[in-house]
Amino acid sequence: MSHHGHQASEWKSHPDHFHIRYEKVSVVVGEIDEIRLRIRNGHPVVRKESHYPLKFSTMRRAAYNNQGALIGSVDKARFICRVLGIKPEKIDAKHKVCTIGKSRKDGRWYAFTHRGYTSFAVGEAIKKESWQGRYLHLFHDLNIENELLARDMAATFAEAIS
Repeated sequence: MSHHGHQASEWKSHPDHFHIRYEKVSVVVGEIDEIRLRIRNGHPVVRKESHYPLKFSTMRRAAYNNQGALIGSVDKARFICRVLGIKPEKIDAKHKVCTIGKSRKDGRWYAFTHRGYTSFAVGEAIKKESWQGRYLHLFHDLNIENELLARDMAATFAEAIS
C-alpha cells in the first residue's frame, strides 16, 4: 500500500480521457561536489569528488491517457483534459509522453509541454511574423487547410519546445 492507501500501479478512472496511477519511483536528490585539498609529497593536490547523498524510493501520482501513455502530473492532466477539453495523445509510437491532442470544446489541435501550450485550427492563417524568438524558424506563412495539417503543426511545435 502507498501512503495514500492505494496499491502501486492501481488505476483510478476518470471520464476526462485520463487515469491516475500510483507508482514507485527512485529519486536522487542533487549531486554534491566536494573539493578536497591534500598534501602529497609536499605539494598541494586538489581533488573533486562527486557523490549522491540522498537516493530513495517514493510513491508518485501520475496521469496517463486511456492507452497508457504518460500525460504528466495530475494537475496538468486536469487542466489539459477538463479545462481545455483535450484528448491527449503521443505524436507517434516512438514518443513516451502525450504532447498533442484535439479539444472537444473548440475543435483545435493543441501542443502542450512543461513549457506551455498553443493551438492550431483548420481555416487559420499562420503568419511567420507572429512567431517570435527561437520558434520563428518553425513556421512560414501558411493556411491550415485540413485536420492533418493542424495536427502536424501541433506536433512540430510540441517537438520544438520539448
